[in-house]
Amino acid sequence: MSVFEIGSALTQARHRLGLELAQVEQRTKLRAHYLRALEQEQFDQLPPGYRRSFLRSYAAFLGLDADVLVEEYTARYEVREEPHAAEALARTVVRPRRRRPRGMLVLGLVVLALAGVAAAALLAHDRGGPNAQLGPPVTSTARQSTHAPATTAPHRTTTTVKTAPAKPKPRVVTITLTAVYGRCWVSVHKGSAQGPLAYEGTLEPGQTVNLRGSRYWARLGAPSALSLTVAGTAQTLPAQVSNVWIDAAGVRVAP
Repeated sequence: MSVFEIGSALTQARHRLGLELAQVEQRTKLRAHYLRALEQEQFDQLPPGYRRSFLRSYAAFLGLDADVLVEEYTARYEVREEPHAAEALARTVVRPRRRRPRGMLVLGLVVLALAGVAAAALLAHDRGGPNAQLGPPVTSTARQSTHAPATTAPHRTTTTVKTAPAKPKPRVVTITLTAVYGRCWVSVHKGSAQGPLAYEGTLEPGQTVNLRGSRYWARLGAPSALSLTVAGTAQTLPAQVSNVWIDAAGVRVAP
């Protein structure tokens, strides 16, 4: 494959369509400054993790071969970014663990020993030791009444621990995406936009993708070209490029 300029290809395609960046932003939901960064090949201005997705979505909207542009970007730029990551990792400094002075440790042990002696002296005082003079002498009758067996059983307190009810598990359903009315680029992640990638690619007319799970986040390049069902039930999709949630409840627009 011959080397070509990614930014020039995007800019020329946009000009052929007679579109301004503001118009493309309104139709694709991609910010204008991200679109400008793609056309100027300033990929460091894009959020990490979304650079290929933004490039693929923009290229598909302009009618270009998104796979070719993404492969060109990967070969020319992602390999170049690896040394910078290694240098950043090498600059990480592991700070040594500070040791406490031995004098503080000895002082702490002395304080604990003095506290133990004081506690023992108070316990002996409470038990009526030889030096304890807390009241008048106890008569034999008083001693006998003190040690008389109890006639009633002690009261026992029963504590009831309440447990929270278990949350129901999410329902697992089958999700089917089919390109019916034209080509559509699709990116599907499990759980959230940052979750594991379940599928990414361009569906040609007649192609189908089947997924099975409880919750997915998806970006659809041309929703009007798709047919999407959840557990066999057809869903209503947005008319333009959108992010959506897909689960047992159906399809909802995501931010």
